[in-house]
Amino acid sequence: MAAAAPKAAPKETEEGGEKKKSPVIKIVLFAVVAIAMIGTGFGSALLYMKLTSPKDENPLAIVIEKKSDVPDASAPPAAEAEPAGTPHKVKVGEAPPAGEKKAGEGAKKEGEKKPEGEKKGEGEKKAEGKSVPQEEKFVTSYYEFPTPFTTNLRNSRKFIQAGLGVGTQYDATVIENLKKHELAVRSEILLVLSNETEADLAGTENRKKVQDQIRDAINKVLLEREHFGGIENVFFTTMVMQ
Repeated sequence: MAAAAPKAAPKETEEGGEKKKSPVIKIVLFAVVAIAMIGTGFGSALLYMKLTSPKDENPLAIVIEKKSDVPDASAPPAAEAEPAGTPHKVKVGEAPPAGEKKAGEGAKKEGEKKPEGEKKGEGEKKAEGKSVPQEEKFVTSYYEFPTPFTTNLRNSRKFIQAGLGVGTQYDATVIENLKKHELAVRSEILLVLSNETEADLAGTENRKKVQDQIRDAINKVLLEREHFGGIENVFFTTMVMQ
């Protein structure tokens, strides 16, 4: 029994060694976990900086942007836009711009009954003949000068008094321009009429030629002042030679 007492000392020594090792293991584990957390945070920061960097700093974005800037050679050239305010021809029955339509216009009301003509099988395709070609039609606007034109004829003791009107298929801008410069237009028309002879105004064909001359004179004035003519026809509303 007395000889068994010395054997207890090694056991205590082993337990003491294990107790000394356990703090070291804990420190190592803490260090590994800390390194892993630092690495994860650094990687996340790099990924965030990569995603939020501007296009100029992102090589892939620069390549994509440069590629999108290269024009497509196969695409047709874009039509040149007309300057703002340029008159345009108005088609017959031309619909107003889409923005002018009221919201919900054209939509069917709830519970609205279908017309009697709409029957079952109406959607079936029917045989159709060739459609008749339709020519584009435009609205013609007219304007009559409020007072007639009176002037002497060339190489004659007679004078002419003529009422005139004009026509255009362009929008109201042309007529507005004509009214704005009516004084200059009247002067140019009188120059044309005073240069005509009795023979120049005799017969339908000759008078049509004079109408064309007056039309060109009006458009000349409008082109000089508004950079657009637009008058297409001139009409004699009255004509007296004495």
